[in-house]
Amino acid sequence: MIIFPAAPGGHAIFCDDLREEVGGKNSLIGVYGSDLMINATPPVMLPQLSCVATINLDPERMPGQLTIQIKKYLPSGVEEVLTAVELPPFADIPQPEYRPGYGDSKRLFTLSAAMKMVPLAIEGEFTLRAVALIDDDEYRLGGLTVRLQPNGPPSELK
Repeated sequence: MIIFPAAPGGHAIFCDDLREEVGGKNSLIGVYGSDLMINATPPVMLPQLSCVATINLDPERMPGQLTIQIKKYLPSGVEEVLTAVELPPFADIPQPEYRPGYGDSKRLFTLSAAMKMVPLAIEGEFTLRAVALIDDDEYRLGGLTVRLQPNGPPSELK
């Protein structure tokens, strides 16, 4: 049985830096898994943290509105939006012809957003989460939990 990616659905990759290359490629530098370990006593200033969020959409059921956000969730339950990319309504965007890849029978429209958080202050532990707001629904694309292992003076990480 062939199982296609969920649409809408997607993923996010957090990294130290990213570079947009010729030909639509992204170079990701310092890719994180699920945790970013900070080996310093807060407050700590990260000069930059980046994220590439990718969303898959069914071209036959395009949403009216799409926004991709990076949210910060504190242990206390407080959340805030750090950065966002809002697309114009899909009805206002010229639609290209969607063709399935060779060997695929289902067409997908894939959209990626490269976002940078410059600088990022770390005063305690929290989770960053990339989310796609599609019409009235929130789709979680991926997250990165910042964890502290303090053992030194306040610093700026390079």
